Amino acid sequence: MILNEVHIEAHSEQARRETIIARQILGLINGERIIHTSSHFNIARDDMNHLIQVIDTHQGLRGLLKRISRANGFTRVEFTNGGTIISAARTNGGGRGFTADLLILDDADRRCTEEFMASALPMLYTSRNPQVMFIKTLRPVHDETV
Repeated sequence: MILNEVHIEAHSEQARRETIIARQILGLINGERIIHTSSHFNIARDDMNHLIQVIDTHQGLRGLLKRISRANGFTRVEFTNGGTIISAARTNGGGRGFTADLLILDDADRRCTEEFMASALPMLYTSRNPQVMFIKTLRPVHDETV
């Protein structure tokens, strides 16, 4: 399997969120299956709520929306063309049972253990163009030599 990776370091939380949303909307329009994982449940929930708000305020995107469902800590957004996003907090083994074309690892510098990656990468095996997006927000570096 040839895996396409992109690594992004955003300068702010807002830039991180907007970058993810832009890629998610492109994927939904193109009929991709997307898994968006975050280091914490509240980040995953807030990002999906923001995506849903963007979809809801755009008439063209709203017309493509098939369903939004929330259950067992997962949020799922489906478009009529088959494009789907599932969002959840990252856990070891949390990727089992899903298939995806794109795996978004939000806060990629946190909780991306070898065990998680071993369970997550098989989700991409059935994709013709598997992609992983590692994204994180740059954290300020404090100079302690002053």
